[in-house]
Amino acid sequence: WSPGQFDEIIRRVADDEMRFLLFFSLETKNAYAPYDGGADLFFSHIPEMHTFKQRYMHWLSSHPSGN
Repeated sequence: WSPGQFDEIIRRVADDEMRFLLFFSLETKNAYAPYDGGADLFFSHIPEMHTFKQRYMHWLSSHPSGN
């Protein structure tokens, strides 16, 4: 993975030209699933999820559940 490597394919998903894209890290066991309204992140370790949630809190939905 290198920065910008998958920008075009992620942009196609964001523009709803393509669906069902999932990136999975064999190293961390985390997954990233972009869609036309944003993206979901799936973490294999709860502490890492909490770290990212704090770091990117301003990116989360304003809904009380964060969804």
